[in-house]
Amino acid sequence: MATDDSPPTGRPRSPADARMEETDNSVTITITFRKYGIRPPVYLAGTFSDPPWQHQEMESLTDANCGYVFVKRIRGEPGTKIQYKFRIGEGNWWVWDDDKPTVKDMDGNVNNELVVARSH
Repeated sequence: MATDDSPPTGRPRSPADARMEETDNSVTITITFRKYGIRPPVYLAGTFSDPPWQHQEMESLTDANCGYVFVKRIRGEPGTKIQYKFRIGEGNWWVWDDDKPTVKDMDGNVNNELVVARSH
């Protein structure tokens, strides 16, 4: 997990993978986040919301090791790129997932990024 204190901004620039389900012209994407020691609440923000970067609380589930897994489903149009980032707690601590592809936005902030594709 990497961190910076700046809220994310900018436009997407590189591909990534995500679990997706087709529904009409858009797909539902399940984003998960898991890091040892992180406790709820965790929020997801990104270019997928309208307006962009509006944080949304993630569902928190406990895993077999009594840790937390954070889950949020979002929607996206096939072929589009989505940047996203996580906010830990109620403060201004923004992080990205080191296990997922990242990109720098126009302001130099590091965000995770995925490319929305149709499931086959």
